[in-house]
Amino acid sequence: MAQSVGNKDIKRTVSVGKVNSLRRALNLTEQDLGDIMGISGSSVSRRLRGAVPFSREELRRFAEQAHTEEGWFDA
Repeated sequence: MAQSVGNKDIKRTVSVGKVNSLRRALNLTEQDLGDIMGISGSSVSRRLRGAVPFSREELRRFAEQAHTEEGWFDA
């Protein structure tokens, strides 16, 4: 039986995709992004794989550094 994908999962996937796209556009490594967010590079990697969600505070810090609106990451 196929597992259904919930709205929350879709939103998380969209957020991860936007974070990763912006990270690459700014030529940031995962470690650079971790430094901005206040977490380790390996923690960024786990979040980009979808294993752990980004916190609102992590997204806020990245948005501030990237000069974008925090809400841009939302689906």
